[in-house]
Amino acid sequence: MQRKKLLIELVNFETQPEKINEELSKFPWDADEELVLLSSKNLINVLDLYSSHKIKADDVDSWENLIECREDVGMEANNELLIKEIIHELANPDLFVKLSLERAEKLRDKLA
Repeated sequence: MQRKKLLIELVNFETQPEKINEELSKFPWDADEELVLLSSKNLINVLDLYSSHKIKADDVDSWENLIECREDVGMEANNELLIKEIIHELANPDLFVKLSLERAEKLRDKLA
């Protein structure tokens, strides 16, 4: 499968993170360019999936950990700092407030 297609599935949470991670591990970590952009809409989608109980907090954590620090995933320019802040928070639940329905709603409101 192509790297870009996998990254699109990743940012859109179309496939479980574990499956995407397995496929992405076949490609080098370093990248010369950003192949996809993560947007506020992508984050809102994941928070909505969590809030509607379609995915668990562990799924969100796995998803964020796959995205955080990737050179081939860029951030939407008009919200880049906020997106990076939320990605960092969600990828490190032991350092911040653990994800809950209330926290997901607050993060969603910040992005909307």
